[in-house]
Amino acid sequence: MHLKKTRHLGKLSKAGSTLLHHVCCFQPPLKVVQEIHSLYPGMVMVRDVFGRLPLHEACRFKASREVVDFLVKSYIAAAYTQDRQGKTPLHYAVDAGLAHEYLLLDVIMSLSVAAPGSLNIRDARGSTPVDILSHRGGREATALIKYLSPMAASYRRLATGSVMPFLA
Repeated sequence: MHLKKTRHLGKLSKAGSTLLHHVCCFQPPLKVVQEIHSLYPGMVMVRDVFGRLPLHEACRFKASREVVDFLVKSYIAAAYTQDRQGKTPLHYAVDAGLAHEYLLLDVIMSLSVAAPGSLNIRDARGSTPVDILSHRGGREATALIKYLSPMAASYRRLATGSVMPFLA
């Protein structure tokens, strides 16, 4: 696939979405996302009218871990960015997995390791991604919470300056 940079591909929709937002809604192959990014690197930082970045859309619509990792590496702040509902991409990855009765374990783990502080971010309803997993998840979620909870607690202590995570 070879895209050419044109003024039409770089435009925003009425909802403020970019081509990258739209592509991320359809579980794109990594090569497609890389091609768009090579032509329009700034698209990873564009918020739509809902405050969502392409990474939010990738997580909402169950993109592959490779696509999510690429977007995070392209713009690490995206992993911590909250939309107008206060949701981070990790909130959406958890929601998407639970809504379809299987967890997106690789995406959730990848986001948690890349942006551990996002485990503690509360959405507009006051829920963290770990809270959502603990309230609505099954056996897989319980196992994941056992892994993620100490990471979240260590990050909280580090963020507040009370103790270094490796000393906990």
